[in-house]
This record gives sequence, C-alpha cells and structure tokens, in this order.
Amino acid sequence: MTIAALWPKTYRYLRSLGATHHDAEDLTQEVFVSLANRGILSWGSEATRDDADPLPGYVFTTARHLLIDKHRKATAAKRSYQSESGALPPEETCKSRGIDPNTPATEATRREAWRAWETQVARLGEELAKKGKSALFQSLRPYLQIGDRAQGIADTAKAMGMNPPALRGQIHRWRQRLIRKLSEEYADLEAA
Repeated sequence: MTIAALWPKTYRYLRSLGATHHDAEDLTQEVFVSLANRGILSWGSEATRDDADPLPGYVFTTARHLLIDKHRKATAAKRSYQSESGALPPEETCKSRGIDPNTPATEATRREAWRAWETQVARLGEELAKKGKSALFQSLRPYLQIGDRAQGIADTAKAMGMNPPALRGQIHRWRQRLIRKLSEEYADLEAA
C-alpha cells in the first residue's frame, strides 16, 4: 500500500476519533513524518506486501497514539494553568462566555475571589495551628497560593522528612478542603 493511499484513510480515521479538520491534517502529517524518521516508511517507495499487510494497522495505531498524546498535552496545559492561577478562569474562557476579561467588574470579581481564597487559607492555618500543625502549614502554604506555583515539592518533602507523593496528597487534600469551604461560603451567600 502506498503512502498516497494511506494518507486519506489516516485522515478519515483521525476525524472518526474526534479530531478537528486542522488537527487531523496536522496529525496525519506527523504520523508519516514520524514513520519516515524511524525508517518504517520511505517517501519515494511503495510498500509491496501481501494482503495481510500490517502497515495500515501500524499507521492507524501511531495516529491514535499521537492524537492521545495531543489530548494529554492539552489537558496538562489546562491543569497547569488552573493550578497556577487557582479558581480564576483563563482569559480565553472569559471570551468564550462573552465576558470581557479587562473590565473593571471582571477585575473586581478577580480581587474578590482572591480575597475569599486568602481568607480560607488563613482560616485553614488557624485550624491547623490549634492542632499543633502550624509548622507543616507554613512549609506548605506556598503551594496553596493563587498565582504562586511553588517549585521543588521533592526538596520540600526531603527537608520535612516526607516522601513527595505523601506531600502532594496533603496539599491536594488541603486544596480540596479550601475549595469545599469556599463553595459552601458562596452557597450560603446565594441562599441569603
């Protein structure tokens, strides 16, 4: 089977998996470049094999994996933004919802959300201080801040005598607790 014959089939396969027109075009090209770079395909030759040709299956599997990788990278980028900025929506989300991100009202909402988050973080600190965990809280507080992406969880864990997964788990539980408290506070305000 020739590359010319596989190209449209690969494109249609990616579209059937939910890729947009542009993504399918880009990924189809990526598939064949990847296979050529690995020496599996050569651009000027035809693959002359018998009817049980494994090449189309290999091409489609490569295409599917590239689509999955693209989705994972996009999801990771969204998570990275969300963890860096806390609960604030990115500007493109504001625009997609018809909200101008640069209006005074939007800026006031951001400031209000930041103050509410900081209030909840302070309350969490007070609760943990009562339980004798203020040193732990002070060490991990930078990981709870909006907009501050503290680096070096592994170094912090080592300095505290904890393993990094346990430390990440503690941070995650505190963030979930803060989000839950914030949601309850806003639900109470809306009910009033």
